[in-house]
Amino acid sequence: MQRYREVVAKAAGLEVPDFEDLWYFEDRTDVADWLRSHGWDVSATPSGELMARYGRSAPEFIEDGVPRSVFVSAARSGS
Repeated sequence: MQRYREVVAKAAGLEVPDFEDLWYFEDRTDVADWLRSHGWDVSATPSGELMARYGRSAPEFIEDGVPRSVFVSAARSGS
């Protein structure tokens, strides 16, 4: 990966971020929980629930067609 970074940086004439910065091995804080603890009003909706709300579904031939995503909406409390 480091070699690729050097080649791309040289060819593009740009500084390319270190690939090791893309991995994060520590436990992550849930974004909705973090926002709530910092004074935000938050709603978090799993993708399957959101898709159902809009009458959408993945094609039957796709195994595990619902992405493992949560859609977060937040507004600063009191605003």
